[in-house]
Amino acid sequence: MRVVAVDTETEDTQPWSIQWCEDPGKAYMVRVDKNYRGMRYVKGLLEDPDTLVVFHNALFDLRVLLKLGIRPPNYTDTMLMGYVLGFPSLGLKALAYRHCGMELTPYRDVVKSATERKVKRWLHNVANHDWPDPAPTIKVLRDGTYKTTNPRNPTVTLSRWLVKHIDESEGFGEYWAGFKSRNKIIGVTIESTMGVPPYGWLADINPTTARQYACEDADATRRLYDMLWPMVVEGGLEEALTIDMGALPCVIEMEEHGALTDADVLAELEVRFEGIADRLLGDIEDAGGRALNPNSPQQVAEVLYKMGALPNPGMSTDAKTLDMFKFSHEEIGWIQEYRGMKKLVGTYTTPLQRLADANGRVHTTYTVDRTATGRLSSRNPNLQNIPVRSAEGKAVRRAFIAAPGHVLAGFDLSQIELRLIAHESQDNAMLEIFNNGGDIHEKTRSAMFGGPPDDTQRKYAKVVNFSTAYMSSPYGLMKNMRHAGIQEVDEDECGEFISTFFSTYWGYKEWVDRTKAHARRYGEVRDMFGRRRWVPEVFSTLNKIKEEGLRAAVNMPIQGAAAGIMKLGMRDMQVAAEDWRDKGVGVWCILQVHDELILEVEEGVVDKVVPQMLNIFENVISLSVPIRADAEVGDSWGTMKEVG
Repeated sequence: MRVVAVDTETEDTQPWSIQWCEDPGKAYMVRVDKNYRGMRYVKGLLEDPDTLVVFHNALFDLRVLLKLGIRPPNYTDTMLMGYVLGFPSLGLKALAYRHCGMELTPYRDVVKSATERKVKRWLHNVANHDWPDPAPTIKVLRDGTYKTTNPRNPTVTLSRWLVKHIDESEGFGEYWAGFKSRNKIIGVTIESTMGVPPYGWLADINPTTARQYACEDADATRRLYDMLWPMVVEGGLEEALTIDMGALPCVIEMEEHGALTDADVLAELEVRFEGIADRLLGDIEDAGGRALNPNSPQQVAEVLYKMGALPNPGMSTDAKTLDMFKFSHEEIGWIQEYRGMKKLVGTYTTPLQRLADANGRVHTTYTVDRTATGRLSSRNPNLQNIPVRSAEGKAVRRAFIAAPGHVLAGFDLSQIELRLIAHESQDNAMLEIFNNGGDIHEKTRSAMFGGPPDDTQRKYAKVVNFSTAYMSSPYGLMKNMRHAGIQEVDEDECGEFISTFFSTYWGYKEWVDRTKAHARRYGEVRDMFGRRRWVPEVFSTLNKIKEEGLRAAVNMPIQGAAAGIMKLGMRDMQVAAEDWRDKGVGVWCILQVHDELILEVEEGVVDKVVPQMLNIFENVISLSVPIRADAEVGDSWGTMKEVG
C-alpha cells in the first residue's frame, strides 16, 4: 500500500491548498482554486483503495478534504499516534523536532508580517469608530469598601497609541491582547462590533515562502509516520488507535451539523439567572454586613468565617469544601447558588447566543487527544459541564431543540462503568446481578442496611457504588455524600460502607489489588482495548502522590473502556445515520456528552431509527455482561422522555 502524507491549508475557513509527500524529502503542492488537473490527480491518489493517507490532525484535514469532495477510504493520523503513545506534546513541530530532527517554522512566524498589517488596519478602524464612553466600574475592596473608576473612551486610548507607533510594522497584535486583558468588558464590546482582529494567511505572503512552509509540513508528517507507526505496533496500541480514528467521522459530523438552539429561551434564562444572582448577592451582603466580591475566594472565606460558617478564614471555598458545611449554614448555600447562576450565564446562556450561527446552530469544538482515558472533551462551549441534577442545568438543556419536523433522540449507556467493573474483575456477585437483570444498587443497599427496599438507603448505596468503584477514600466518600445532599453520615460510617462494598464484591477487591500491583511493577495500566496510561506517580516517596497514582491506575481501565465503547458506538451510529441520509432521510449525530450520544431525527422514522441505534449501542462489543442503553426522545434535550 502506498503511504502518502497529506497536509491542507485554509484561508479563513475555505480550503486554499493541498500538499502531499510520498517519498521523504520530496513534497508537492496544489492550489485548490487554480489547478483543476492537479486537483483531479490528488483526488484520484487519495481515494485510491491502495493508498494509506497520513494526516497530522486528521480532524482538521479531513474536514477540508470533505469540502473539496475528496473522501479517502484509508487514513491514519500521526497526532493520534502520539496521543496513544502518551507523548506530552502532540504538535507537528514538536514531534518532528523530537523524532525526526526537523526544525519547522511556526505558522504564526511565517504569517506574522501579514497579521501585523491586518491588525494595524483593524485598530485604525476601531479608533475611528464612534464609541460611547464606558460605564464606570465598581470594585469591592478587601475591607468591603467600594472603589469606582472611569475607564477612558477606547477611541482616545487607541488613537494616542497608534499616533505614537504609526511608523512601526509590528507589535499591534501584542498591544491589542494587552488592551483586551486590561479592559475585558470594553474588549468584548469592540470585538462583538468590529469582529475579532484578523489573521494573516499563507495567501497573504510571498508564494515561494508559502509553498516552502506548506510542503515542509507534509514532508514532516511522512517522516513522522515512519518513526511513530513502529512504536505503535511495538506498544500493542493498534486497536486503541483504530478506535480513535473510527470516531472521527462522527466528530466531524457533530461539529459541522451543530446543535440547534432557541435564542428566546437562552435570553429568558439569562435574565432569570442574573436576577437570581443579584438577589443572592444582596442577601449575602446583608447577612455579612458588608459589600462582597463573591468571586474572591479570600473575601468569601473571611466573610463566612466571621459569620461562623467556616472554622478558619484561610480555608478553601471550592464547591466540595463548602458542601461540608452548607446544611448547617444557609449563607454557604447562597454563595454556591450565586456561583452556579453566574457560571450558567458566563459559560452557557451568553456564549451560546454569541456562538450560534445564522441558523441558530452551535458548533462546539471537540478534542480527541486531551484526556488520559480517551474520552472526548469539548470547548466553545464546554457542553460536558452543564449541571445534570439542578433545575437550572435542565433549563439550559431545554434551549437545545430539534429542527422543525425533527425530534432529538438520546442514547445513554446505562451503568457502563459498573458493568465494565463486573467484566474486568469477574466478580461473581456483579456478574450474577447484571446477567440476570438485577439491581446492583439494591444489592449494595441490602448489604449495607439489610431489611426491605428503602429509597433513602438506595440513594446512599448509589453514591457508595460509584464512589468506591473510583477508589474514593472514606473522607472522599463523605464529601461525595454531602455533594449528593446526604448530610447525616460521618467519615467513620463512610469507612464502614467502603468495607461492606469490598466484602460484598470481593472479586472486584482482588482485581483492584492486582491492578495496583501491576502499576507498581510496570508504571503503566491498560484498558481492554490496549490503551495505555503511564502512572509514574506510583513510584513517588510522597504517600499522597502515590495514592493518587494508584487511584488513577484503577480508574483508567474502566474509564478507558467506557470511552472506547462510546467511540465504537459513535463509529457505527454515524455510518447508520449516513445510510439514512443517502435515502433522503435526515438523521444526524449532533452531540456527545459523557455516556450519551444525541441525534436529530426526522419525525417520520423515529420508530425505526431508535430501535436500530439501540441495537447498535448494545451490541457494539461483547462483554461478560450485557451492555444496556436507554433511549429518550423529545423536542428538546431537556424534555426528552424515555422510550422503548
